[in-house]
Amino acid sequence: MLGLTAAAAVLTLRSPFLGLGVLVAGMAFHNFLIMGLIKLGSSHLLIRIVQSWKEGLIALLLVIAALRLYRGYRQGAIARLVVLDWIVIAFFALMVLYLVLPSGVLHGHANFQQRLAAFRLAVYMPVLYALGRSFQAPAPHDLAGVAWMVVGAAALVGLFGLYELWFVPTRTWLSWGINDFSAWLGFRYSGPGNLPENFFQTLPSGLYLRRMVSTYLSPLGIAYTGLLVFPIAVVLVDRQRRGTVAAFLASFALMFMIAGLLFSVTRLAIFALAAEGILLAVLIRRPWVTIMAPLLVVAVFAVLAIYPQVGPAVDSNLVAGGPNRGGIIRAGDPSFIEHLKTVEADAKVAARHPLGEGLGSAGSSANRFTSGTSSNPDYAPGESAVLTMFVDTGLAGGAAYLAMYLLGLVQAARALLKAKPGTWESVLPLSALVGGLALVPITLTSDVWGDLSVLFLFWWGVGYSAGQARDAVPVISALRSQYHRLKPAAT
Repeated sequence: MLGLTAAAAVLTLRSPFLGLGVLVAGMAFHNFLIMGLIKLGSSHLLIRIVQSWKEGLIALLLVIAALRLYRGYRQGAIARLVVLDWIVIAFFALMVLYLVLPSGVLHGHANFQQRLAAFRLAVYMPVLYALGRSFQAPAPHDLAGVAWMVVGAAALVGLFGLYELWFVPTRTWLSWGINDFSAWLGFRYSGPGNLPENFFQTLPSGLYLRRMVSTYLSPLGIAYTGLLVFPIAVVLVDRQRRGTVAAFLASFALMFMIAGLLFSVTRLAIFALAAEGILLAVLIRRPWVTIMAPLLVVAVFAVLAIYPQVGPAVDSNLVAGGPNRGGIIRAGDPSFIEHLKTVEADAKVAARHPLGEGLGSAGSSANRFTSGTSSNPDYAPGESAVLTMFVDTGLAGGAAYLAMYLLGLVQAARALLKAKPGTWESVLPLSALVGGLALVPITLTSDVWGDLSVLFLFWWGVGYSAGQARDAVPVISALRSQYHRLKPAAT
């Protein structure tokens, strides 16, 4: 693994843009490999060194970007900052301020480890954005290389996930060391066998329906990353010459990637997948993409209706369940109600603390390294990435986050107008726009940025789009032009 990290560093030095592919593809297997090292009894220091490969790679990319910036400054070729750049800079400054600000000043309850964990996730956003802004105009073969790495990794995740879902007994995950991995991260779970609760969907009969977790060790990582990778996979298939080995491999990669997302049984994400298929059919306008869109809708409803009846299920003791099951879409769904309750709790805490409670007070960071946080009356479960930002950093940080996200979608749309959808140049803007729109309801109801592959791909894509959009036609003007072009002439 250390050798692979060194090879990734050499590849990134030769072509920094490929660093994006290395980061996203590497995170697809990161958790599984760390779990293996823990199970083997590797030393704490060695695991920490291996675990920090991503931070090391990002640091290398930042050094390369800084040297390029200095060279541009010496040559007088610094790009003009856009509005989104200034908002990102302000967001970064706010995160640094809230890191050094003691939690007690804001009546918060987060310890230093929790604050540091929350800062790391928050600061990744401006850092990845800056990297996307820095590495502009990559060669087409670099864009293709990133697409192959990202889609190929997603396909391998789906392939292994189908194997572990259907052929590996749930109890085997205990012997593989999943609970040791959770403890290593500082989490405690109370699902069947103390497995993470998101390994399952609860059926009306009381049985637990298994969800694909694969090498991410989480169905959410598969689903949310898949929403960003899907537009890239569609372009990858479309750019191959028909009848070639590359076209065959790209098509199979797309199918396994879609299978992974569907069998993650993350309901909001698979509904968003169907919407993405329709939007891509409108944007790319290829016959096969148009045919794929309704097939995706059918596949989504087939998984929701049929999989709960035939998929692997266990009882609370991880013993394979019987035939009495039921569906996972029903009135009064306990999972949906629980989501609403936790989002409501987040909103109430955010309303009581307009200046925020300090970093690490909500979300996944608040649930790490402690067992007593939930007893605090101002504890926010952090089900919503948006509300987590408001709870942690108040109105200023929350507003800056919303502005970054929404303006990022606008910049992706502008970049897409400049680069025709379906070309290599459109890969990242298409992922940021279509995937970003799909993530809108998810970022409102889930702590989505805890999955680093999602965070890396989206914010790099937004930064890249902001750079590409500088000379693009304004979105409103382009829409008006399209309207007048399509408007029938008066008779």
